[in-house]
Amino acid sequence: MRSILLILLLWSIPFIGKAQIQDDFSDGNFTSNPVWNGDVLKFKISNTKKLQLNAVGTDTSYLSTNNNQINNTEWRFYIKQSFNSSANNHSRIYLVSNEANLKTNLNGYYVQFGSTQDDICLYRQDGNISTKIISGTIGNTGNSVNEFTIKVTRDANGLWELFSDASAGSNYQSEGSINDITYTSTSTFGLWCKTTSSNNTKVYFDDVYVGAIVVDTIAPILVSISTIDNHHIDLYFNESVDATSANDNSNYIANNGLGVASNAELDITNHSLVHLSFWDPLVQGQINTLTVNNIADLKGNIAQTQQKDFVFYQVQTYDIVFNEIMADPSPVVGLPEWEYIELYNRSNFPISLNNWTLEIGSTTKTLPDSTIAPHRYVIIAHQNASGDFSTYVSFIGLSSFSLTNSTQQLILKNDKGNFIHQIRYDKSWYKDDYKSEGGWSLEQIDPDNPCGCSKNWKAANNTKGGTPGQINSVDQANLDITSPDADRVVIIDSLTLRLYFTEIMDTSSSLLDTIVYQVYDIGRPIQIVASYPDYRSVYLKFSKPFKTKKVYTLGIQSYSTGVVVTDCAGNHIKGFSYHPFGIPEQADSNDVIINEVLFNPPNNGVDYIEIYNKSDKILDIKDLRLANWNNDLQNYEHIKILSEDGFLFFPHSFMVLAPTLWLFNSSTL
Repeated sequence: MRSILLILLLWSIPFIGKAQIQDDFSDGNFTSNPVWNGDVLKFKISNTKKLQLNAVGTDTSYLSTNNNQINNTEWRFYIKQSFNSSANNHSRIYLVSNEANLKTNLNGYYVQFGSTQDDICLYRQDGNISTKIISGTIGNTGNSVNEFTIKVTRDANGLWELFSDASAGSNYQSEGSINDITYTSTSTFGLWCKTTSSNNTKVYFDDVYVGAIVVDTIAPILVSISTIDNHHIDLYFNESVDATSANDNSNYIANNGLGVASNAELDITNHSLVHLSFWDPLVQGQINTLTVNNIADLKGNIAQTQQKDFVFYQVQTYDIVFNEIMADPSPVVGLPEWEYIELYNRSNFPISLNNWTLEIGSTTKTLPDSTIAPHRYVIIAHQNASGDFSTYVSFIGLSSFSLTNSTQQLILKNDKGNFIHQIRYDKSWYKDDYKSEGGWSLEQIDPDNPCGCSKNWKAANNTKGGTPGQINSVDQANLDITSPDADRVVIIDSLTLRLYFTEIMDTSSSLLDTIVYQVYDIGRPIQIVASYPDYRSVYLKFSKPFKTKKVYTLGIQSYSTGVVVTDCAGNHIKGFSYHPFGIPEQADSNDVIINEVLFNPPNNGVDYIEIYNKSDKILDIKDLRLANWNNDLQNYEHIKILSEDGFLFFPHSFMVLAPTLWLFNSSTL
């Protein structure tokens, strides 16, 4: 009996020694299969089934598990740090350690994720001394969100190689290699985090693997094609490819007369990326097919013929639009309590948002690498909202994100800095006093009317309070079919006018053509500049100065002259229009009088005040104020600015002031 037991024990020892470590934390714990020990109260399983740091204050935390594999071994894991790394904010993954307590002096090797140089490196630790033996790419972990998969291999001769994938997939790029046989045995694998109080819950681990080196026998796969411009495209493979095959331009052929690529070049740093050029230009919007042959990976696996479509499409203004805004998520109606912005792709082509900018008031955010599919949506919110919105739609998380409840300017630009869309929302857009107090999103009624402003937005009707990632609950046809017109003219200085329009205008029409405008006795403007970002006005500069005490007339002619001035929707100004203006003078006492007041209107009516310019002067009401007089205090109160931008008030004419209505009567001129 003793001999049988001895045989079983001897047989089981090498089996246990070669056991793999695999843990994706999908079981919701880290207390079994495998068992992790250490600072167990400083970690938890997140809602997305990842191991998450959950420390308190500034701290160093670790977990470790038994492991004795070191020769011919592969270590692989996922890591995410939602902060810019530093000397006091980084992580270590101990591949080899002779101690289970990773806070004590030990002998072994670890990958450090982040440092003062924001790099991913391999270190050897000798007691309390650490030596960098592989220096990774500087700047890799210097973002607000850093999400990677890491792989390390060591063969039986002590050759270490460090790999990383910044897309958190399996497309690993080498960070370097080195021979080091200082330590040839181990007892522990572990995870170690050093964070300050503001980052003590912002580290995640997943998909841990320690085991035999996985041998690559699969040929490279062409994953995607990105169009750079009308002569260049980029090819992305699922793994690093051999330079000789990748740089052979005869391996790439496109249809539609493009033929063999004129040049092929493997990227210097990303060896899964190939840059292609063509002699002839790509046609805007045309679908092309690329055939790829004989591409090999670094292990010599050669791919069979592969084909993939690509298209050259230069993004146009209003291709991507703001489509839904949750500015005030409290009190909660049914959605997660996060502010968010929804973008919608109106085009028929996928559009990359990489390095696009989102301006929220005075703050500019640069968007990460993300693609929005045709007629699909993406939600932009705080990065911590990722788990709550992942079931809804594509998500872009930002390290900081805040919207004002009352009013906010939003501007979207592409990676070249070109204007794409803008809105300036305010509470009146809800058209519902109850919903404007929180919990309900603002939704665009018709995404094909991107310049509709308040007429094309209203509060959501969905019982959850909004529809992130879905067709809006208020969606219906609401096209703009109204012709624009000039609204008013304001004097900026003796040579410059500002002409306001009733709608947002199209700057690619004849809006900036000098033939459209003429001031009688002065001539045509010598320079025209459209206002940014709303394009509801233009600045007209003339060569001759305007004189005081004279009323001029600005004539606008469109369509009949062979030039067409249109609004954003393509509706054109018709015929001729004439607009008086002049240099305003300073108002004196009794130049303007209150002539009529309605303070108790009937149902659906509004309060108003009628004022009358009884002087012979042209006035600008931006210089006037409306106020109450307090007899007790003998002072003015509730002082109101009548116009921020200026509004000319002509001699012997009337003007009505109301909460949302301006009426101008110049019939007495």
